[in-house]
Amino acid sequence: MVKRTLSAIVMALIFIPLIIAGDKVWALAVSVLALFAFKEIINLLESHNKIPSAILLLSSIFLLVLVLSNYGVNSFSVVVPYKVLILLIMILLLPILINYSKYKYTSNDAFYLFGIILFLGIAFNSMIIIRNKNIFLFIYLLLISLGTDTFSYIFGSLFGKYKLASNISKNKTIEGAILGSLSGSALAVTFYYFNIGDLELLSLILSTYVLSIIGIIGDLIFSKIKRENNIKDYSNIIPGHGGILDRLDSTLFVFMFYVLLMNFF
Repeated sequence: MVKRTLSAIVMALIFIPLIIAGDKVWALAVSVLALFAFKEIINLLESHNKIPSAILLLSSIFLLVLVLSNYGVNSFSVVVPYKVLILLIMILLLPILINYSKYKYTSNDAFYLFGIILFLGIAFNSMIIIRNKNIFLFIYLLLISLGTDTFSYIFGSLFGKYKLASNISKNKTIEGAILGSLSGSALAVTFYYFNIGDLELLSLILSTYVLSIIGIIGDLIFSKIKRENNIKDYSNIIPGHGGILDRLDSTLFVFMFYVLLMNFF
């Protein structure tokens, strides 16, 4: 618990100035996080064969292109660069025709890579776009995911009795999820109301609660991936917390789905 708390303090000291700085500094920080997250998923060898280094290098470059696409755009009407995606598909699929001596690179590996790059590219790109839009909006969304996670853990420890998804995570409870979501949403709504305040209160409460639920679902999805690969954490880069994806699992989904909602409403 002490190690986890100290790590959280160190992360806050590192990332709060980066978030405040925004612009190119934040874009660079997000790019680094995306590359670490990419490495964590690639290390899940239960899901794919060993991938040639040249393909991993090209994949990393394409990931950064997606993460940094629409950089500087102050709008949620973003467009996925289809030319980049088409080129990526060809680059990932062509090597399956080559007989590597050390590797068994297949079409399954190619589509696995494509899915990783597309997901991480969109998710981390949303963190850049939202920070460009408004730092208070960024903090509001961060409060949804972090508040829900924190309160779910606290209330689950105190009152948890019924398992939320025992086949995925033994520690998550229904009581913790409900009380955590309500508390995290209340915290985020309060912040939004007093710092942004451009939404009708009922709409703000409903949309915040929906995003909180999305965060819980994202957390469960990443937990399911870990269970499928027989690991406890994605890495040990953050003492007491695990990896980048262990810390940002629900956050990525909250940010990504907020951009989706803003493109519909």
